[in-house]
Amino acid sequence: MTMRELGREFAAHAIRVKDAHRRDVIKAWRQMRIEILTGNTKKLPALQSLFEDEGLSEKPAPKVQSYEEQKAALQMLSGMFGGKIIQLERSA
Repeated sequence: MTMRELGREFAAHAIRVKDAHRRDVIKAWRQMRIEILTGNTKKLPALQSLFEDEGLSEKPAPKVQSYEEQKAALQMLSGMFGGKIIQLERSA
C-alpha cells in the first residue's frame, strides 16, 4: 500500500467514524424525543447542537475579550466611523 492509499484509507475511516457518530446521535435524540413526547416534561436540546461540526466542534472556544481589549476595539471603531463613546457605569 502506498502512502497516498494509506492517506485515503485514513480519510475514509475518519468519514466513517463521523457518519457513525452522527447516526448514533440522531438515534439517541429520536429516542429521547419519543420519551419526552410520551410524558416526560424535560426539554430536549436542538439536534444540530449535538453534532461536532455544527455545534460542539473540536476547535478551542474563542477567546473572550478582556475589558481593556473591548475598550480598545470600541475606541478604534469610534475613530474610524466618527461615533461618540458614552461612558456607562460598569457593573461588577
